[in-house]
Amino acid sequence: MSLRYSKRDEREIKQLLKKLNAKVGYYQNKPDYQFKEVLLPTMTVQEFKKGISDRKELNKRKKEIKDFLVKDLKNPYMYVPTKREKERVKKAISVYNKAVSELTKMFKGDALLPEKIKYSEMSKTITSKAKLKEFIKRYEGFSKLKDKGETIKTKSGLTVNKWLYEQTKAAVKEVNAERQKLRELYDKSEAYNEKGEKVTNVSRERLNENLRDIKVDVEDFESKQTFLNFYKAMMKKRNDENAKYQVSYLRDNFRTSIQESNFSADSIREILMQLNSMSDDEFIEKYYANPDILTPDYIYEQSKLMQFTTTDGAVEMERAAVTAIMEALG
Repeated sequence: MSLRYSKRDEREIKQLLKKLNAKVGYYQNKPDYQFKEVLLPTMTVQEFKKGISDRKELNKRKKEIKDFLVKDLKNPYMYVPTKREKERVKKAISVYNKAVSELTKMFKGDALLPEKIKYSEMSKTITSKAKLKEFIKRYEGFSKLKDKGETIKTKSGLTVNKWLYEQTKAAVKEVNAERQKLRELYDKSEAYNEKGEKVTNVSRERLNENLRDIKVDVEDFESKQTFLNFYKAMMKKRNDENAKYQVSYLRDNFRTSIQESNFSADSIREILMQLNSMSDDEFIEKYYANPDILTPDYIYEQSKLMQFTTTDGAVEMERAAVTAIMEALG
């Protein structure tokens, strides 16, 4: 039995589809747009209603379109927090800023203290669920410290808030650890051209330059502003720069190898849709866990083998390869 639509349903569906079709049409017509696999198809009201038999299915389809409409298609793989998660972030910022205000009144400029933060700036650093949890733990944790007003004296004579000092040192350590992992990763990686052929990674020298360890002793900073500027730089690097560097390199290489393979259009779409549904953290975790499958080497090898089999054999080989890739991603 088909679902009976109210006038309100009809009106909402038309409004959603008008926005959907306009957004999809805009990006479909951009010749340089690189993420067309994330676009939903344009549709008429009749196409929207096809297959819907109850309210549950109707709400599911509306939610899919609403989620798509709020997605940043310039950065479609960027993590988007839920409304509840955003409220948690705002609460963490609020209690942190309150604690900073109390310390500012207490020390009256005699020590280097943490600064207040803004949601509009900090929300950009939350690029995954893991980053969200880390953010809340860090800033709510500060407000709960019994000794949040404790200070230390550096070798250069600066009086610095202990939490700020420890956060700065920890950030340097984490950034260097991440860079070490990336150096090892790039040493093992290969670059591919549009034909799927291995080429020399001409950017390796630039990568090595950008991934050198940071060798700075915060004890040597002689001014509060220098210390504070360095802290901000390290927090920015720890929050997003290296993670984006890594995910962008691996994800783009994986996507390109799939698009340039001999797999059928349906298989390519199936894999890319699964890739689109994954967060950056999930993709990296699966990539490291399945290096024998989620790398261009495996994809191009399977793709080329298909050329030398019978038609039936090629279909079977493709299905086996695609199944292995989907299971590795799942």
